[in-house]
Amino acid sequence: MSEEERVQVFLTDEELSRTLPQNHEDRMKITFQEYVNALAIKAQVESTPDLDNLSDWWYVQLAIVCKDDIENALHRCYGLQSFREEYKVLDSYEDGVRNLAKLFEMFPRQFLMFDFSDKDGIYVFVHDLVKFDPKIFTSHQMAEDWTRGWMYIHYLMHPDIESIRKGIIVLIECEGLTLQRDAMKHSNRFFEEFLGVFPFFGEARQFHTGFFATIFFSFLKKIVPKEVSSQINVGYKFDGHMGDAFLVPTVEEANERMLTKLKAALKQRYEFEKSFSLNNHCIVNN
Repeated sequence: MSEEERVQVFLTDEELSRTLPQNHEDRMKITFQEYVNALAIKAQVESTPDLDNLSDWWYVQLAIVCKDDIENALHRCYGLQSFREEYKVLDSYEDGVRNLAKLFEMFPRQFLMFDFSDKDGIYVFVHDLVKFDPKIFTSHQMAEDWTRGWMYIHYLMHPDIESIRKGIIVLIECEGLTLQRDAMKHSNRFFEEFLGVFPFFGEARQFHTGFFATIFFSFLKKIVPKEVSSQINVGYKFDGHMGDAFLVPTVEEANERMLTKLKAALKQRYEFEKSFSLNNHCIVNN
């Protein structure tokens, strides 16, 4: 596949409507307290010489996550800056599409479904943890590509303000999971780096968690932030393997369908970030 074919960054209105909620304005509202906290965080960041300025979108995200804890917000800003530098993040829609494509090339059976639940007003993401191969960590380049790819997945799972506030539901297939020392070691570093910067709310539900999966997630709950640990739940059941339900009619077609939805959400996220302003664009909902 050529680079031009791999980076298909333009989506039709029909493709966008398959994934995204239609009440965009409602999902971009912020409360007055979030507005006040965002302004306070923005003032502190932009008066700190060794910190890069962020977009107003980021200040609101930090206000939702950190509330009025300015110290915590600054800590996350330093972490974000270090993360972007270490992993050479370009932070653009086009770069996101490239890195998402690399993830699917590395693990074509891992990512199963992404959609918006109109009933619950929340995004749902499904993936098969067993299809991930920790051997990628033996290659510095592959490890960087993988980490950047997951950063963009996190971006697209939170494409509007309401999704940051309300969170997402992640469903994880664990059938056949085994433990590998390298995977545990790198998972520790990844979650410490990643969750120290990017927020996660909602719930992570682990399906078909056998002995090793239960051990893995017990370990994971000890190293992730407290607000994340409380949302990691094991022991869910599904009628059959999730991959059999979602990778249809073929793996290739399922991946194409999944990538289309991921790109749609990522595109929306960057468009909202570009247009969002604390000065004159946001709608303050009391």
